[in-house]
Amino acid sequence: MKSGKYRLLIVALAIILAACSGKGKTSEGSESQGQSGVGQTSQASATTGISTNLAAGGIKDAKARGKLVQGASAGSMSDHVEDREVWKDFIEPKHEKAAKNPFNGVHVPRILLDSEDAQRANKQIEETINFLKETYNTVKNDLDPDYIMINSTFSVYEDDQILSIHLQYKDGGDGTGYTHKVFNFTLDDGKFIKDEDLLTYLGIDKEEAMNLMEESIAYDYQRRVDAMDYHTENYYYLGDVTHYEGMALQDLWEGKDLPERRFYLDPTGRPMFIFNAYYIWGVGLYLNTLELYSKKVNDRGYSPQFVKMARAMGLDPYDEKIKGLILYVGYANAEKELEDMLARLDPCQNIFNDFVDPRLLLATRENQNFENSELIGEDYYLVVPKWDKATVSLKEIKTEKDGSVKEVENNILDTIAQRSTTLICQRQEKGTTNIRITIRYRDEKIEMSPMINEKKEIINLPEGIIDAGKAADLDGLKKKGFYSIPLFQKILSVMGRG
Repeated sequence: MKSGKYRLLIVALAIILAACSGKGKTSEGSESQGQSGVGQTSQASATTGISTNLAAGGIKDAKARGKLVQGASAGSMSDHVEDREVWKDFIEPKHEKAAKNPFNGVHVPRILLDSEDAQRANKQIEETINFLKETYNTVKNDLDPDYIMINSTFSVYEDDQILSIHLQYKDGGDGTGYTHKVFNFTLDDGKFIKDEDLLTYLGIDKEEAMNLMEESIAYDYQRRVDAMDYHTENYYYLGDVTHYEGMALQDLWEGKDLPERRFYLDPTGRPMFIFNAYYIWGVGLYLNTLELYSKKVNDRGYSPQFVKMARAMGLDPYDEKIKGLILYVGYANAEKELEDMLARLDPCQNIFNDFVDPRLLLATRENQNFENSELIGEDYYLVVPKWDKATVSLKEIKTEKDGSVKEVENNILDTIAQRSTTLICQRQEKGTTNIRITIRYRDEKIEMSPMINEKKEIINLPEGIIDAGKAADLDGLKKKGFYSIPLFQKILSVMGRG
């Protein structure tokens, strides 16, 4: 949890579990955990035919389609799925706003395909709703209006051949983690797709899939080790995350307590898989999800955050004319203003970037003593390039009296360039700005010096860069005290307290 109210949580635990949104400890007493943790597909497979009408590597020629699914994870599109809006069924009016929250509310899919397998899937989803309802009814009178305890989210991917749905839910009060259910269908007959057939559709054979899963798990553990080593000096032998990586790999090879149906496509078309993760000594395994990265599938190089935000605005993310998005986050020149600005950024990253912070690039210069940097910007923007490997850099500029713009030598900014989505700041005075932003990807180069008008609209944008202010209601979703502590501390280290 990223909140100023929880700064005293154990640092090691927070680091290890960071970016594990939607993942948690399994429990023998929880529904559909372990071997039956993904929709009890063994039973479904035994009672229905399995579609095998998918061509090898067919996703290459497939086209994503459908309308935006309201209530689903950002970027989800389909003509065959809708949110059940369970708050109309069993949620008290005082908790309705919390239940509708896009990233920690209660959202459950209804599958609209007309097939026996779709009926079976909807029956399993009804069981999920009953579980959530029973849990909620036992505690609803003791809950604050902004806390509902139960949580359920789902994502949808649809192209002209398949439909892929991932549902995760949990009871936030029992200490267990998320239960995952996956439903993959072919659209021509509405039948379930087995994992091996989905992989064939992606152009990935069984051996390659195992190699890719091993690589994904190894990368996941290494980044956690790196984060732990970077952020803490309080080393604890049994807290070494590497002790448990072998457990995850052994479970992968043996298929131990793993669901039968565990591959799905996220809203942007990225293959994902469910695996057993062990992160903390004495806690046991968690069901986690990771990307199954394959160049055969992920060849466009577009940023998932860009795709999701563009779809939320009703834009076609694959439109060649669109090069990126930019969002005005707010003004901050003091500690309290900084907290408010980051609290406004927080829901944006939760919704569109799986709770992960953006990169940070501050308008700074060396002070007169050449000892420390000083901040020369107070207006904060989120720059979201179309390409995941695009770079973002800042150049200090000065507007002369005759209106001409002159570049200013800056030993800090001239030697820094970030990658992908980046939070930047600049200074706006008397209709001018002191920074030029450059997005670059291979031969593409876009320069801009945006400014804010009285309506908080971004002006002075070049062709291909779009104001993303309507992507989400950040003011309505932000919560006081909930923001990224790492971003806060980094910015404060340059800004100073005041």
